[in-house]
Amino acid sequence: EEAVEHGDSTQAVGMLPYNFMDHHAIGMMFDGLARIAVYRSAKKSRRYIRVVRRHIREMYQLSQTATDDCLGKAFLLQAELMSVVRTKKQFAIIQLYKSSIALSSKGGLLIDEAVANELCGNYLVTCRQWSDGRPYLEEALRLYERWGACAKAKSLRERLLSG
Repeated sequence: EEAVEHGDSTQAVGMLPYNFMDHHAIGMMFDGLARIAVYRSAKKSRRYIRVVRRHIREMYQLSQTATDDCLGKAFLLQAELMSVVRTKKQFAIIQLYKSSIALSSKGGLLIDEAVANELCGNYLVTCRQWSDGRPYLEEALRLYERWGACAKAKSLRERLLSG
């Protein structure tokens, strides 16, 4: 929640150099994921969802000009948003996750690819499709280890061993 409150206090970004826009997209992605996690955990405030939708629109716009993979980030946020608003479009949600994974991999964005794999795996497990979700979680584990996120990798490994 603290991260979300901090995000509320930041100003909108206008015309900025590409490298800053890339960082802005990263910030929007993680802010959006934090807002969805808070929304999912109990605080079902529409304000969180409105901000996530705005982030998605901005990332689609940035994807036209930015050097970073804003489109993959937008696809990931869109998939998470659709999963939390209880839509029945499971195929579309999985396709958004897969598109995010593919674009992140193509762009060499290791952490984006790891997060997208983990969230796709989590979604499939939530849909009671453990055998479909496990390969995504295993790939996320491999990517986190490659990136050097030892604590995250350990946590995910323990989850995989217990599941």
